Amino acid sequence: MSWRKTSWQWQLVLIMMLVSGIALLSFISVSWQIVRITTYKKVDAELVAFSLRQGWSFMMALTRVGEQDPRMRLGQSDDAPRVNSLAFCNLETGFYEPGLGWPEEIDVIQVGKSIPALYQKEGKPLVRSRFLELQRITPEERRELMENRNVRPPRQHMPGMGRSVFKSVEREGQKWRIMAFSDGTAVFLAAHNMSQLREDMHTLGNAILIAFPVAISIIGLIAWYLAGKAIDPVKRLTSSASEITAEALGKRLQESHEPPEFENLIKGYNQMLDRLEKSFLQASRFSADAAHELNTPLMILRGHLDLLLQSAAENSDTQKQLAMVLEEVRGLQEVIRKLLLLSQADSGRLAIDEVDFDFSMLVNEIVEDAEIMAPEIELRCDIPDGIPVKGDRDLLRQCVFNLITNAIKYNREDGHIILTMEKSRYAVQLDIRNTGQAIPEDKAEKVFDRFYRVDPSRDAKVKGRGLGLSLAHEFAKAHHGSLELVANEDDNIVFRLTLPA
Repeated sequence: MSWRKTSWQWQLVLIMMLVSGIALLSFISVSWQIVRITTYKKVDAELVAFSLRQGWSFMMALTRVGEQDPRMRLGQSDDAPRVNSLAFCNLETGFYEPGLGWPEEIDVIQVGKSIPALYQKEGKPLVRSRFLELQRITPEERRELMENRNVRPPRQHMPGMGRSVFKSVEREGQKWRIMAFSDGTAVFLAAHNMSQLREDMHTLGNAILIAFPVAISIIGLIAWYLAGKAIDPVKRLTSSASEITAEALGKRLQESHEPPEFENLIKGYNQMLDRLEKSFLQASRFSADAAHELNTPLMILRGHLDLLLQSAAENSDTQKQLAMVLEEVRGLQEVIRKLLLLSQADSGRLAIDEVDFDFSMLVNEIVEDAEIMAPEIELRCDIPDGIPVKGDRDLLRQCVFNLITNAIKYNREDGHIILTMEKSRYAVQLDIRNTGQAIPEDKAEKVFDRFYRVDPSRDAKVKGRGLGLSLAHEFAKAHHGSLELVANEDDNIVFRLTLPA
């Protein structure tokens, strides 16, 4: 389905879901980066705090000679979780000492050698610190430090956020965050195991992947509801427009309690209906008035023609010409009568005298008249007796008569007409089937138009003004029924009249 053929409500929903999805993805992307950066900064701060708390004890332990395991001074055991650990290396002598819990997969010397270049890359100056000079002090200075081992160096000689560099190292499926503090020859390292944080971030990512389609679905439902509420005035306008007929031009939409944009639209729609109703009433009134005005002089003309016809010589040319003119006048009177009926039907003023009567008997009477009118056409009837309808007997008689007359006019010389009637619970259905040439498909839908004849040149010999089927159609509508062309083939042309039971 193309975008243009998609309903406006669906278009609004899809646009809102697309915009919301882009906004959510942007928010998630930015938030994810913020959480990631914040997490790393938090870990970096924890490493610095851990170094300030444990680093001095670790470095002092490295200066002691003869102790079995100086790393135990860190207050950790072999069973402690490997979250934070310390290490030291001297790049000049190659001496290195990993603290308790230092991951065996990380080479202290290899990491230590990369630290000076990292300082240079980040534009940080290498530090000068007594903290890193413990391995290079003299025995006298060492004894002095041993006597004052509880006195820490000044803070500027200790690791800090601005005096340290940080890097991430991944070994054997585990990721470590390493803080390094160096003067270019000695490097103090602190490591933090990021495995738990990675699991937490992975869990958070899975939760986001599950929550995202749920959020989009909820947004779609809310958008559907809001879009439906937004186009309610359009739906009401569409429903009202579909109900507008010639008999219901007085309907109007309520203009109040609507948004300003739709209020102006509804106001313009109501004003259009006002103009349409006024023009239609004027046209209907003109048709009725014209029919009345023309009928009087035609009656007078017909009376004079009758007198002249009687006074003319028998079988003279004058009598023949007067008879021809009189026939045309009668035809004009019949056209005017039909136009008057059509104008009344258009304006909803067609008088219907509804009574219950035997529709089967009425159709049989019309068939008897038709047999006299066209003895050369075979008429067959399959009409059950005693089928009642409620309506105007005269109008329905005219309706059925017009249909049979039409079947006679457009039949072939040796053709036939078949009438069948059926009654259901809700409707009475009369089918009038006749032989003859099929109506071209492009013209079949116009057979109920006024003054329309399928082929005037072919039908010049057929009398008529193209109003019979139009009147029959209007009479069926006036009785809340319908008239349709249900079959259109050579020798199988069927008009179906349906009336409420």
